Amino acid sequence: MSLIEAVSIGDLSVPTNDGPALLGSVRLYDYGGCEGLTLGQLVNAVCVHTGVAIEDQTVNKMNIITVNARKLRAESQVLATIVDGSCNYDSVLDLPGYEGMTYRDFLQNELKLTIGGDGTLPDKLKTYNERMKVFTALKEILNSDATASQRDMIDLQTYESRRDVAYSTATNVVKNLGMSKQMVAGNMK
Repeated sequence: MSLIEAVSIGDLSVPTNDGPALLGSVRLYDYGGCEGLTLGQLVNAVCVHTGVAIEDQTVNKMNIITVNARKLRAESQVLATIVDGSCNYDSVLDLPGYEGMTYRDFLQNELKLTIGGDGTLPDKLKTYNERMKVFTALKEILNSDATASQRDMIDLQTYESRRDVAYSTATNVVKNLGMSKQMVAGNMK
């Protein structure tokens, strides 16, 4: 965030019988490349700046959620079709983001599982027990990714709420400043 700098532009005094009484100094503020801001303008600038920063976090979190949702769909498809015996490691995914990728590539490259040998997954998928071994491994990953996705959704809701508060505060400041100016102008008649 940018620094807020107070710039004194003069002193505020009132006349008294003993001479002028100093009430304080009159200040304007510099913030985020804007100079000469009143206190209300400063509050509004900070709120808008905060809202924009939180909006960036919101967009980044939405992108993460989109990528993770694609991965969850792919994990679900691989799990379901391997367990029901309708696919094998050479079957091809047809989901967005994974078009043309074989199950083997997805399992090894995306999920970092080892197929065959002493790996996590069996070399073949011909028997019920081999398919159940895949089910066990993928179920853990799927549960973990689903939990992470839920946390991401909560984070997204938090960011959206904070962003809305920042923009709402900025809007209220503008509205209240306008009403104050109208009241001052109305009292000058």
